[in-house]
Amino acid sequence: MTAAQNISLRTFLCVLTFAAAVSLAPASDIMVRGHVTDPDKVAVAAVHVNAENEKTKAIVSTETNADGDFALAHVRPGIYDITFVKDGFEFLLYPHVVVKKGEPVNLNVVVNRSKYSSPK
Repeated sequence: MTAAQNISLRTFLCVLTFAAAVSLAPASDIMVRGHVTDPDKVAVAAVHVNAENEKTKAIVSTETNADGDFALAHVRPGIYDITFVKDGFEFLLYPHVVVKKGEPVNLNVVVNRSKYSSPK
């Protein structure tokens, strides 16, 4: 298998895993979900989303799909720092996001291109 095929296979498996996690997880288990776009309202895929519980330091992670959507399943109630990271874009932090039992959190996130990245 070539390196390009290996990367394509890993990307496919990541998307498949995300789709399975979203489709198999009961709606009550998905406590944080959202949509990531750039300032032009274009969906941004493959953004790494990381939610760290401020008290326990437990981390739940995922990546946005091709439509810029993400869902973090099995997030326990608590206060989280949620980060959004992708090469070519500025690091973004949503601090102190409160997750309560039975109250899903919906985030519409805009990530800016890094001033050090090449244009689209």
